Amino acid sequence: MELRNYIFSVEHQNITQKIAKKSLDGNKLSIEQVTVCNCVQVTGLNKEKTTQDAVLYYFENPKNGGGDVINVELNEREGWALVHFEDPEGTKISFMHLRKSLVY
Repeated sequence: MELRNYIFSVEHQNITQKIAKKSLDGNKLSIEQVTVCNCVQVTGLNKEKTTQDAVLYYFENPKNGGGDVINVELNEREGWALVHFEDPEGTKISFMHLRKSLVY
């Protein structure tokens, strides 16, 4: 993991140096390194029918590109959920496979 962080740091420095030489419509460009996230928010859930288990099974299912889910926080009243993955890569895979809505 340390090597991976070092590589990202070196890549960030290289990109920052290249970006500093550029401008867009007369404005200087800059980039910021962000914290890796292991959580996605899913909205538009069926408020009456979607359960915490249904969201969990959907995001852990290999057919949906799922990964190991640590926790699901379901807000039934507003129809959204936060899905926390063990590996941050799970967030990328889930977005690529996520369908428009979950209706159970």
